[in-house]
Amino acid sequence: MLDKKSVKLLSYIKKNPNSNFETLKMRYGEIALDNLRYLDKEGYLFNKTNGCIHSLGGRSMPIKTNVYRITPKGIAYLEERHQNNMRYIVPLIISNIMSLAALAVSIISIIVK
Repeated sequence: MLDKKSVKLLSYIKKNPNSNFETLKMRYGEIALDNLRYLDKEGYLFNKTNGCIHSLGGRSMPIKTNVYRITPKGIAYLEERHQNNMRYIVPLIISNIMSLAALAVSIISIIVK
């Protein structure tokens, strides 16, 4: 089971493929590095070195950046987590709506008497 920060990182990387470390560091802070290493070690994502070409002062220079991509194992974890949340949240919402309806009926019956 992953902590909330790791799940947020996985979700962000799933929505934004080819996310680089600088973007993730700005968004999630210094702790992102530890979480990224753990997720990489456990196989939820992988780190790929990407050779990007940046133009500086009219000259093109190749600059290597670390790019993170989610693996099928990471996608499966997020989908399973979503399904488990839905199995818990939907019945909870339905039971709360039914309880509120019963309470409203009881209050109306007291007022009408």
